[in-house]
Amino acid sequence: MSLTRTMLWLGVGLAAGAADAQERVFADGFEPVTAMRMSDLALRDPHVYVNAIFSCVDVTDTPLLGFSLNGSIRARIQTDEDGDGWLDANFLQLYRPLTVGGSGPVDVTGGACTAPMVTTTCLRDPALAPQPRAYTTATTGTCLAPAPGSVRPYTPAVAAVDAPCLRSDTQEMMLDLGGIAIPARASTFAGRFSGTPALPADGLLSAFVREADADALLLPADLPLIGGQPLSALLPGGTGNCAGHDDRDVLDGESGWWFHLNYAAAVVPWSEP
Repeated sequence: MSLTRTMLWLGVGLAAGAADAQERVFADGFEPVTAMRMSDLALRDPHVYVNAIFSCVDVTDTPLLGFSLNGSIRARIQTDEDGDGWLDANFLQLYRPLTVGGSGPVDVTGGACTAPMVTTTCLRDPALAPQPRAYTTATTGTCLAPAPGSVRPYTPAVAAVDAPCLRSDTQEMMLDLGGIAIPARASTFAGRFSGTPALPADGLLSAFVREADADALLLPADLPLIGGQPLSALLPGGTGNCAGHDDRDVLDGESGWWFHLNYAAAVVPWSEP
């Protein structure tokens, strides 16, 4: 058995309700844990462009030679491409437990989750140290929306998260996009409660990637179309990027890009052997 090892990136929550709906697990015999796993994740801004010899192609959602960034991310989350019996990428949020209408702790971590996704169960990977965070809930207003001026009119647009919702604190992180580990600052996530019982199953992650870090990060050589290039070469405004517009933003006087990603999440059984 091989454990799927993933970078820490975000957390979402689970509304209180019946214990069986929450899939709570008493991991240490005393502490109830509510676990959610990302079932989908999509970059909405900025978009990713590659130079296809005679044209500049947006490969964020539309495949070129079988590759798109969001398609690659989705495949890793939803499938077992290497056939080892485990989903290829797992992003988990562990509430200990979630307190609806208040605030509390959440551990953000990777893990090992069985395939197929529809019946997955997840367990702790001892090689991964959880990232502790805190969250608060709100019944009015907006929990998270893109910073003013940080988005273009791409389709689909970035979906903000309105109440009832929860919002995390803001921290540095490693952002995992299709197996690409990207250092990011000022990362915050939020999830909107819906359904019965109410679950924050749809959300938004926003994080800032400095241009200097994007220049220094070389993409894995085995990635189709984009392998071996610096990350900045794929982002509008970055050195060598072929797009005719500039998506760069500024945070605390530093140039870079706000990454806005919408996600979906589902409750999963969780154990800590």
